[in-house]
Amino acid sequence: MAVPIPQPQNAQDLERWMMQMSEPDTAKIMQATAVLKQFIKKSTCVVPLIQQIAGSQHPAVRHMAAVLLRLRIHTHFKRLTPEAQTEAKNVFLSRLQQEPVAPVRFGVAALISSLAKATVPSGQWPELLSFLLSLSQSTASEHREIAMILFRALTDDIGPSLKQHFRDLQSIFQQGLADSNSARVRLEALKALGALVDLLEPIPEDQQLILSYRQCIPPLLGLLTSYFNAGPSALEEVGDAVTAGFELFDSLADAAASGPMLDEHLPALVSFMREVMLNQQIDLSFRDHACQFLITLLGNIPESVVQKDCVPTLINSAAQLCSEPFSEDSLDPTQQTPQKLGVDLLD
Repeated sequence: MAVPIPQPQNAQDLERWMMQMSEPDTAKIMQATAVLKQFIKKSTCVVPLIQQIAGSQHPAVRHMAAVLLRLRIHTHFKRLTPEAQTEAKNVFLSRLQQEPVAPVRFGVAALISSLAKATVPSGQWPELLSFLLSLSQSTASEHREIAMILFRALTDDIGPSLKQHFRDLQSIFQQGLADSNSARVRLEALKALGALVDLLEPIPEDQQLILSYRQCIPPLLGLLTSYFNAGPSALEEVGDAVTAGFELFDSLADAAASGPMLDEHLPALVSFMREVMLNQQIDLSFRDHACQFLITLLGNIPESVVQKDCVPTLINSAAQLCSEPFSEDSLDPTQQTPQKLGVDLLD
């Protein structure tokens, strides 16, 4: 006969089991995992876990409670009374704003994001967006950062439901992009703008949104230019932001095939990507990103590239890449090289 799995009997007992998850003892972790896995199967776990999120003095417990609740929030939340649902949402937003420990704050944000998938599209959490807007204007950088993270998550998860707020979101993300006090806010705003562009479709109804989004391109270029102008050593410190920037421009290059997304800024984009591609002082991966962007442009909007008189510049750039001094990697067929980039661009 299987031994019954013990269950938490009160708040202190539940807290003890969750703290046991952090102990450096595999047997104890497995025991606590079995207890908590059984505990969260019933909707009666919701209130005790919310109480731990709101009131535990231990960050590890608050974080674990948020993680556990997120696993079952879709199933259990609808079983709560309307009053209990409202109280739960209020606790989550309050904890997000007050939480001083970053991992816990991110855990609560993930919980909110998961609940938002089930509530925002049906209009059951109208105050969430206004709360996040207020948070994005906070004087505390950690609030602005978490607002950008959640806005991006919502845009990824329930984008069609947020499309009516496209211009408002664009404005918020552009403000974040210009945040002079926090590199993390700028990074998250950059990622959020990338999620926003994915909402645009090649349909007549989206043409005005596409034209609106074009306003983001100059500040995006300005931010990436500042990263590269800081020099190779500084560039390493902002590698995540640079990668996010290139991924965003890749999305723009894809979107350019179905709308006038890049036409106005095409010369500036080509000039920037060319400078990055020919910069021998930076990591080749960045140069590769720039080259692939240009190749995508040539494939998607060749007429625009020709009309903007960019072709001679690109041919000259390809020749410069092909004529760079050879290294040992140049002879390795598995390694990317400047010469291969030049050939790819010409091809």
